[in-house]
Amino acid sequence: MIKGRKARRARTVSNMTGKDYMQALDSVGQDDGEAEDVYTLDGPDTYSEAEQMADAAEAPKIRGDGHVVGTAEWKRTRPLTAQQQAFAQGVIQGKSLRQAYRDAYPNAQANDQSISATAARLMKDERITKLVREAWEETQEALTDDPQAMRRHVVRQ
Repeated sequence: MIKGRKARRARTVSNMTGKDYMQALDSVGQDDGEAEDVYTLDGPDTYSEAEQMADAAEAPKIRGDGHVVGTAEWKRTRPLTAQQQAFAQGVIQGKSLRQAYRDAYPNAQANDQSISATAARLMKDERITKLVREAWEETQEALTDDPQAMRRHVVRQ
């Protein structure tokens, strides 16, 4: 448990906004225009205001997978559902987005316009886009390795 001046400071810092915190950091050492070295103060328990704020700050929370909670640089992704995988396979097979959606979601009773919109939104999902892109790259590699397959592909186009 924190006692004395550190405890008072900890309560104050925890109630500060980010803007107030930055202003407090900027104002450290600027009192009365004196150029006082904050690290040469007397006594082992004497802290500068910035050190007190750093002591009061909480360590970031870590998830079970080792990443910091709330970081934007890494995002957990859910696996694709069976319908989403079926939709992606339909697109890979060359079906239209609408037909791939109807095949993947056979109970969809919506009109063509809403199915097209939903299929386009589903196609924007980066997991599905990645799956389709990888399949297309494999197809391109297979076509370049087999000259007869390349001729068949060109004739179909």
